[in-house]
Amino acid sequence: MDYVDVGLKTKAKFNLQNGTFEHKKLYEVRVSALNSAGLASISACSVQVILFPPDVSNIISGPLFANRTNIADDEEPYWTESQSQIGIQWQGGTPDIEFYEWRIGTQADGNDLFPPSKVGINTTGFSAIVHGKVRFSDEDVDRTVSEYRDIVNMSAEERDNFTSASEAEKAFFMVEPGRCVYQSLSAIGLSNLKSNLKKESVCIKRSQDVNLKKEAGKSLLRAVRPVGSSTWMETNDTVAADIYVEIELTTGGITLGTLTNQDLQEAYGSASTADYRPFISNIETTLRKTSRLLRHRIHQLCDVNFFLSPSPRADASSVIIYVKVPLECENDPEDQPALVLWNTEKEVWVHIDEGCNEVLSANISNGMYTAMICPKLNSAGRKRRDASIELQSPMHYSLVKIGKAFINYSPTTVSGEFHSKEDEIANFSVETDDPENDTLVFKIIKGPENIQCNMTTDGHLRWEAIEDDFYGEDYVTVEVTETDLPSFQQSVAVTQRLTLVIHGSPDKTDRFFFDSNDTIHTEVRPYLRHTILVNANRSSIQYAGRIVLADVDGGEVFAPLPRFNALGDAAFSLKKLSTTSDIPLANYTTKRYRTVEAYDVEFEYSPDLQGNMTLDFIAKNAGDSFTPGVTIDVYVMENPCIHGQCHHPTLGYDACEDPARSLSFSGFECVCEPGYIGDWCQIEIDECEWSTCSNMYDCEDLVNGYQCNINIPKLLAVIACPLIALIVIVYVFRRYILKLKYTRLSRSRVDLMTGSGDHIIDNPSVPLHTLHQGGDMPMLRWYPGVLNPRFKQKTVTGVARANLSTRLRIIDVVSMENVPTPGPRQVIPLQVPDGFQSLKDKRIKRAYLADVDI
Repeated sequence: MDYVDVGLKTKAKFNLQNGTFEHKKLYEVRVSALNSAGLASISACSVQVILFPPDVSNIISGPLFANRTNIADDEEPYWTESQSQIGIQWQGGTPDIEFYEWRIGTQADGNDLFPPSKVGINTTGFSAIVHGKVRFSDEDVDRTVSEYRDIVNMSAEERDNFTSASEAEKAFFMVEPGRCVYQSLSAIGLSNLKSNLKKESVCIKRSQDVNLKKEAGKSLLRAVRPVGSSTWMETNDTVAADIYVEIELTTGGITLGTLTNQDLQEAYGSASTADYRPFISNIETTLRKTSRLLRHRIHQLCDVNFFLSPSPRADASSVIIYVKVPLECENDPEDQPALVLWNTEKEVWVHIDEGCNEVLSANISNGMYTAMICPKLNSAGRKRRDASIELQSPMHYSLVKIGKAFINYSPTTVSGEFHSKEDEIANFSVETDDPENDTLVFKIIKGPENIQCNMTTDGHLRWEAIEDDFYGEDYVTVEVTETDLPSFQQSVAVTQRLTLVIHGSPDKTDRFFFDSNDTIHTEVRPYLRHTILVNANRSSIQYAGRIVLADVDGGEVFAPLPRFNALGDAAFSLKKLSTTSDIPLANYTTKRYRTVEAYDVEFEYSPDLQGNMTLDFIAKNAGDSFTPGVTIDVYVMENPCIHGQCHHPTLGYDACEDPARSLSFSGFECVCEPGYIGDWCQIEIDECEWSTCSNMYDCEDLVNGYQCNINIPKLLAVIACPLIALIVIVYVFRRYILKLKYTRLSRSRVDLMTGSGDHIIDNPSVPLHTLHQGGDMPMLRWYPGVLNPRFKQKTVTGVARANLSTRLRIIDVVSMENVPTPGPRQVIPLQVPDGFQSLKDKRIKRAYLADVDI
């Protein structure tokens, strides 16, 4: 085999490339080690390969302190009366055996009484435990069994208790009566391969015990304990007995014996191991350890205890036990006798009927209590091929008096409030009190609002706050339900409201700053610096922004501690906001703040000043812890530009944002706004000088422009003059029309004037009022005594006559179409009435016709 580089490993495996190792062949192994200088050191050793375990076919072994009644029957166990002595011997070993290993257990290959231990190296020898002392080959090595115990896997407390134990406790080794144990001896070869020798079983049987064994021709075996005796016997005769057992064995044997008070009070096991479980239990001390059916129902002990043990195994078709009931344990309306047994695996007392009947009955006849071993109780490892009883381990039976009623009370929660710290995951077990120690199942039926909570079915509660930095109280409702109850008993479920208290811890306050543009600043601790540039000659009040102090803890109280470096007579103000609900902190952080205070910062100063002022803001809470600070620098920049903007001839507008301008304007210039000129943009340009407004408009000078406004007086003059001219024209035209009308009227009445001649009427038969005067005017009808609506005078009615002596007035005009054809002409003399002329003048004057020639 070639060299294999294994690096810096201290262990390596060899893999042959051309086959396997040969049995009992020597192989040489060389190891070469090289240092950093390249120098090598070689070491070699020979290794013999042994591929098979030792041959133990010729080894004869057997137990010590025990004997066998029938040596030819290999199925029969060895018997001993000693409960504290056990051992094994061997002879016929071979040289390829390096040592022997010995173990003792209650099951084949078990070691719950004595762990696997190296006990000898000779081909012939023995190993024994005598009253807790270990002996090898007639030599007392002065070692107790406790020294063989594995202490590596012990806890620190168990190790301290073990090392401080007394000598008697270290030498503790005791096996129950009726128990069968197995001794295993193994031969370990040179290559650490193991060969197991035949396992021998040793059963403990005292003189007062009895063993029932299956015999040919006997199907029913009967063991009896006579009245007043502790000794058992096998008999079919009628004997006055306290206990007798009838067994139909199919295989194996059974040992029965009485358990005295001393047996019950004795401790059983071995100091070399903690795995041993005795099948005998002192019922006076373990009375509360019962199955659910018996919970709180054992009211009295009847002082009847015995065991029934397979030796070492047994199968039976039936096992019937008869027990005489003592007077104090007889049946009554509330209680009944019961035969109970100790379940070694569960370490509880169970009723002999459990597994077959849930309702525990008491079959009593002639003062004898009768019970049958339930097949299901002892069938854990049995194939279910029939109804036989497979007895695997010894049983301790005791007669007691139990209550007839099944006991069940509701569980209660002992712990109703749990406490944890802020920002930690809490784990607790919900403590409950169930009088019957029932198995309880937990579940959450209503979870908390602010806490994420989980609960296992066995009551382990785990929670953490949904939000960081949450503290306070929350509540969870839990339902606790009983389980593993008999089918006839309904489970009881109770609900409990648990209080979860998260205690807050002092958290650091967060500081935010919103500037005048509502831009948030969240610079890191310990302080934030904000600069504000304002121009002088503008305003005397400057809003700097809003300082917000936020803390996840509720009820925090902040005391502001401002420090102000003023500019001249400048001052500042901190206005605390009465409400902070409109501050949008949720847009910038996921934290939930329970205390928020905000302050609006304003500066007031003279517009004539320039320079800088500084406000340092910090606050202190009730715990004397300081909040992060805010420093606000306000630079009032010199600004002679009245209607312009600062500008640097070389660096441009950005150079004007240098705080140095708060000291001097030297080196800067003003860029005027449109419409202004001058070094400081103080002169406004008059744009009306070159305006194009018409004569009807007035020019209004604007900044960088003008506006033509209409002249109202001129507009009114333009509108009023044509209107007046139109009125005059209308008036003149009306006068002309009226004049023309009265001119016609005057011509039609010419004969009525003074000096006029008589009209000649050719036809005297025509009435005067029907004649037409001059051919274009109708004749008028006169009505005396009627007021003329125009002249407001009464007229004369009636037909005109030749001599008119009354005043006349025209009151009607007859259409020309109705004028009849004139007849022959006649001359009628006319005479002007008295006062006609004055009436005429008066009427003309009232008609505004004084200037008309009539």
